[in-house]
Amino acid sequence: MLVGSTSDSIRGKRDRAILALLIGCGLRRAEPVGLGTKDFQVREEHWVIADLIGKGKHIRTVPVPVVLQNGWSLGGSGINQVNAFGAQYIFNYNLRQGWYLYTNATISANWLANADYRWTVPVGGGFGKIFKIRKQAMSASIQAFSNVVTPRDGANWAVNFQFSFLFP
Repeated sequence: MLVGSTSDSIRGKRDRAILALLIGCGLRRAEPVGLGTKDFQVREEHWVIADLIGKGKHIRTVPVPVVLQNGWSLGGSGINQVNAFGAQYIFNYNLRQGWYLYTNATISANWLANADYRWTVPVGGGFGKIFKIRKQAMSASIQAFSNVVTPRDGANWAVNFQFSFLFP
């Protein structure tokens, strides 16, 4: 899906949106087919895909884990002017013995840049493990992302390693 289309075409944009839903919301491959804008709703102050009919005709409500933000400069001009967008999609799947799969990539746009330099769209994810050293809980994880859309001279990939102390 990623290799077969360009991000500039309508089909390429559609493919990337479907891939984001599959990864970010944990959808099965057949589930995004019938989705429309009416299926995305706010319930209990959270965005969800409402009443999704899935495998075995089971109806479920799927959270859409995303953080949206936009930053503007106040009084800035020229090189100091800022108008930047970020959309972070989040997905986590817990495995046994403290292992987990996850992704938390941030799609970004610089609205002041020319079209060829505006968007960065990473797709990927990684794994991690929660463990203890003595009584202190910790988490170590690694993720890798392919930037399927990137500024003309931007990076094609990124790797993120994270080590966290966990407190109750």
